[in-house]
Amino acid sequence: MALPLLLSKIDSYDLEYRDKRGNPKPVRFSSYIWKRVDGFIIDSLKEIRRTETIETAMDLESMPAL
Repeated sequence: MALPLLLSKIDSYDLEYRDKRGNPKPVRFSSYIWKRVDGFIIDSLKEIRRTETIETAMDLESMPAL
């Protein structure tokens, strides 16, 4: 799942990136890729947590009342 993401980021990497004033602002490729990898990891962890929270709530609902 991460490989297609990385391949799309490789395609969109801009060697001639410039800031709003038009000044060259090179970004190291490793920094560029790591930002997306880091975001992917955080998004995945959030999804896992959300899924576990829903499953826990469903388990609690199915318990018999005391």
